[in-house]
Amino acid sequence: SGSGLFDGDGNCYRLRSAQGDCENNAPEICLDLTLGEYSDWYLPSKYELNLMYRNIGQGNALGLGNVGGFATGGFNPYWSSTEFSLTFSSGPSINNALYKWFGTGGVGSADKSSAYYVRAVRAF
Repeated sequence: SGSGLFDGDGNCYRLRSAQGDCENNAPEICLDLTLGEYSDWYLPSKYELNLMYRNIGQGNALGLGNVGGFATGGFNPYWSSTEFSLTFSSGPSINNALYKWFGTGGVGSADKSSAYYVRAVRAF
């Protein structure tokens, strides 16, 4: 799945197509969101989350602080729509997703059943 700018939207629809309409997964929560008069929300890609960190998160270049209101204390990562898979010669593949931790700006991968934050975005 894509990790670049505007890939989050396509990732969400590909995941919906592959997994069906699941109401409790991160991409589906974002795709089903209606906020104000907008219903074109999606789960951002890894790159889109990084742009949020650099522009409205703790790591913004202007030194304005965390104007996006992201959780930064402890370990509170945000899911991305970018998948990360590992295949082992001795067994089945592991299908994780990437997350962004806004406390330090770090990126990691985890099993999709982990309970992490979700931040829906929309193209503008």
